[in-house]
Amino acid sequence: MKILDWMVLSGFAVLMLAVGVFYSRQNKTADDYLLGGRRMSPIALGLSLFATLVSTLSYLGNPGEMIAHGPMLFTQLAAHPLVFVIVGYGLIPLLMRQRVTSAYELLESRLGMSIRMAGAGVFLLLRLGWMATILFATSSVVIVPLLGQDPHWIPWWCVILGVITALYTSSGGLKAVVMTDAIQSVTMLAGAVLTLGVITVTMGGVEAWWPTEWPGHWQEPSWGFDPDVRVSFGILMVSTTLWYVCTNGSDQMSIQRFLSTRDSSAARQTLFVAQVTDGSVSLLLGLTGIGNVHPRITNSTTILVVGSENAGESKIRTARDLVARGRPLRIMTDAQFRSLLESARE
Repeated sequence: MKILDWMVLSGFAVLMLAVGVFYSRQNKTADDYLLGGRRMSPIALGLSLFATLVSTLSYLGNPGEMIAHGPMLFTQLAAHPLVFVIVGYGLIPLLMRQRVTSAYELLESRLGMSIRMAGAGVFLLLRLGWMATILFATSSVVIVPLLGQDPHWIPWWCVILGVITALYTSSGGLKAVVMTDAIQSVTMLAGAVLTLGVITVTMGGVEAWWPTEWPGHWQEPSWGFDPDVRVSFGILMVSTTLWYVCTNGSDQMSIQRFLSTRDSSAARQTLFVAQVTDGSVSLLLGLTGIGNVHPRITNSTTILVVGSENAGESKIRTARDLVARGRPLRIMTDAQFRSLLESARE
């Protein structure tokens, strides 16, 4: 299996580099390089905008959130229509009237060069820290465990991933960035669909993993503005709306994609595609979490206990004993694991 893993990783890296080389030959002007000639496809840009604002941490964390705490966090998708109205009809028309290549040119025109440099500097610092976190998480949580490597390989993988990304983005410009982002978005969407399909087939159908009662460890729904619960719908709606409006209205990665379209209508289509993709992937990953939290134990499930690392070894030994006694396990929380042990001892 490791050979296949290496082939997939190598093939994907070669594909990304090939995209960069391909578009490097098409860029003739600065507008082509920075904004794709202002005539890029809204669908590709929307997929790119989604991939830009979603990270490995989000992709891996969504199922874990559902498993550990339930669906309350996923109610933030209800804020998407409001975000679309505010950004699509309030901010995008204003942005599209400006013939600029970056958000920070707007700062310079109103407040001077020093403010533009300060804004651009803060953006770069934030994105460098964000990307460093993503590279580390991808290397330590996904690649190194997948390939069965020693943890000392983590910094080397961070460097490899960073160099590959820098090569295809710097050579191909925004067109290469958008196309590789679109490929990654489709890959993430396909991965979520495939994972949910495998769970469904393995467990014998949707009814085998769909919960018939509210799991005891899930947070009870809170539809108001209660600050004492982990997630409250009202507070979540406000915070989600503010985050998306601020990000799409001020972040260079969002504004650059809007400016790469023909007009305001195409820019709104870009935003719409990004939101639909975000909602679809979030729902699929949430369903994947549900598929791993249902209390029914089947003969085809495997174990991954979510909880304290200090008790990990004892849990593994106990799990092996249960499996030996014909009690296969699945992904579960500490509370579910204890409940399973109690039922197994009866």
